[in-house]
Amino acid sequence: MEFRGIVTLALGLLFIVAGVPKVVPVQPLHDRLVSDWRRYSVAFPFNLIGIGAEMYRTCIGSMEIVMSALMVFGRPDPARFSTFCLMNIMISGVYVLTIIGDHPAEIAFNALVAGLLGWLLYDERRHIKIS
Repeated sequence: MEFRGIVTLALGLLFIVAGVPKVVPVQPLHDRLVSDWRRYSVAFPFNLIGIGAEMYRTCIGSMEIVMSALMVFGRPDPARFSTFCLMNIMISGVYVLTIIGDHPAEIAFNALVAGLLGWLLYDERRHIKIS
């Protein structure tokens, strides 16, 4: 397996492991996520239209699970789309963590994952042959 495939698989597993506790009440992770997402809710842009932390957390978790499966196992176009969606989720995470003043290491981790997803998109673009 090439390096790109290893990175794709590792990121896919990371998002599945991160997404499941947001959707399924796996204790004690679920309780911690609920309290963390309440803290994050001050920076949510969707508060203005009435989407609270609970619904937002569940939607993001569901998207992480589905998009990571598409990224790892999907055909090229859905994989590219899901990689783009996951990258945007991570960029939004960087924004929220920065707004609430979270620890720089957590912000850096989200930025690193977003950068790896961006690299996957860029690397794929280089391999597309236009005839």
